Amino acid sequence: MNIIERHVYSLGLCTNNPSIRFKVRLVENAGEAIRNGHCSFVKPMNKTCHKLYIIGFANRTVVYVGEAKISMSARLIRGLNPRGKHGYGYKWRDLRCPLRLAVWAFDSSTERNDLEAIEAEVALLVRLHSGRWPSHQNEIHFQNTARGDHWRVACKIMCEWDA
Repeated sequence: MNIIERHVYSLGLCTNNPSIRFKVRLVENAGEAIRNGHCSFVKPMNKTCHKLYIIGFANRTVVYVGEAKISMSARLIRGLNPRGKHGYGYKWRDLRCPLRLAVWAFDSSTERNDLEAIEAEVALLVRLHSGRWPSHQNEIHFQNTARGDHWRVACKIMCEWDA
């Protein structure tokens, strides 16, 4: 279970065009600032692999922590366009200010239970740091697994989020 790459995007939600729900721009790749980044998700964030993502404001306030295996664009579309009986959607989908989206991709040894455990640990770190759970978090899946790396990985992710 290793992080293979981290990207940071600016994320804007679109209300005036129902066919375009969001716009992203790559602003940082593995800690290196990018001035004129791609206007779409780039590999591996646009591929099928385990990812953990944090959505927040420019001041680093976390509003949501999530995990995905599908491409990030598919994941965002699913959360922004809830459908069906269990389609509750993102609670933050009505925010109209620019958002910061950081995504960490993991290697193929990572399992979904690992990601859910790391997601819970990151949410806990947000609470320990700010005194509150992420403001727009719907749910957190707690996984009590034998692997002890989850806390260490969550701490690394939060250090990179705050950098």
